[in-house]
Amino acid sequence: MINVVFAPGMLCNEKIWQLTLPFLNPKFNCIFADFNKCVNLEDFQNAINDKTPEEGCHLIGFSLGGYASLQFSLANSPKIKSLTLVSVSSEGLSDKEKELRHRLVNFIDNMKYHRMSPNRINQFVYKRNIDKTPTLIIREMEKEMGTKTLVNQMRATTDRPSLTNQLKQLAVPTTLIAATEDKIMDVKHMRMMADKIHYSRFYSIENTGHMIPLEEPKQLAILLNKLLENQSN
Repeated sequence: MINVVFAPGMLCNEKIWQLTLPFLNPKFNCIFADFNKCVNLEDFQNAINDKTPEEGCHLIGFSLGGYASLQFSLANSPKIKSLTLVSVSSEGLSDKEKELRHRLVNFIDNMKYHRMSPNRINQFVYKRNIDKTPTLIIREMEKEMGTKTLVNQMRATTDRPSLTNQLKQLAVPTTLIAATEDKIMDVKHMRMMADKIHYSRFYSIENTGHMIPLEEPKQLAILLNKLLENQSN
């Protein structure tokens, strides 16, 4: 069996991978990190470490889980056979983004937030997928994780440091997968990340927004199968 640890994004659980899993190689031993109780950056690292087998694993991180996976791999390269980053930024937040985060947290604390608005969903999902399964699963995860988890994850990651200057130190074979229609993550930034990492590959998937595992699960799985099989030989 090939050990593969999956790290989810903000306000996501293992359902973020549910459409991708049926297309994955049955040889993969799929293990899911749980960020539900994380209240600081160290908690995210511990959540990944808790799921990492002693013999090591291939680590796949989506969005926030990708940032956490990158940070973990920089500190624990002997444990990681390969790293795959899906819709990920190595940067911290700008002052403007931090201010928006603080406003949203205050809004939630004042009990004025119930769920993501349609406009917010539109930022995550490509227009052709808005009223389809990806949006339904996003809503399910949002309900299951709850606003307390959202607040904790936002507070924990608002002041996260930039990892960009450390990318050249990454001693793990790394694949970056971007979405051409991503409104959250700039494809150019992910190309820049790939250029800075010594052992890297870059791929982009068309006609999908930020939520690649839900919007183009088969394409993602085909790519992962090829990559992990090659890196396991």
